[in-house]
Amino acid sequence: MIVSQKGVFPGVPDEVWYDYYTHEAVRAGSGENVTLSAPLGHINVHIRGGYIIPTQKPAYTTTETRENDWGITVALDKVGSAQGTLYVDDGESIVVENSLVVDFVATHGSLYTFPRGTYDVCQPLASITVLGVDSRPSVVSLGETKISNFTYVNNTLSVENLQSITRAGAWATPLVFSWE
Repeated sequence: MIVSQKGVFPGVPDEVWYDYYTHEAVRAGSGENVTLSAPLGHINVHIRGGYIIPTQKPAYTTTETRENDWGITVALDKVGSAQGTLYVDDGESIVVENSLVVDFVATHGSLYTFPRGTYDVCQPLASITVLGVDSRPSVVSLGETKISNFTYVNNTLSVENLQSITRAGAWATPLVFSWE
């Protein structure tokens, strides 16, 4: 039975990649063969450090998925920064009349969201996960709201149940999520 697999990560030397499921960091040089754990039932999917991925839990159809709450996964690079962009429209119209673009920037212990556009997203933000946080934060907040119920495991900061703070919609206003 195969329990490991060799893989090559693209990019520049000493870039950080994170296992999508375990959030463990993998340091790999450009073109370097790296042995990865590959137990039965584990697909090696990795997130490149420096990128932010907005998520929604999948459902049976795209329409049903779009009704689910939002999440954000931040994969910090080796200097603690990341960025990303989300585009949202109704998903059905051939000619798009209303759309929304959300820019994400994480730097110096804060994640900023910058929504722009006219498409209304009413689903709240449910969770934020930040990979590559060097030490356990003492203070975590979303806007003016201090969050005491967070987890920090394996250099990963996770906050869930944010729906009450973002009930107007995940991207209704700019947000600042910070940890220190």
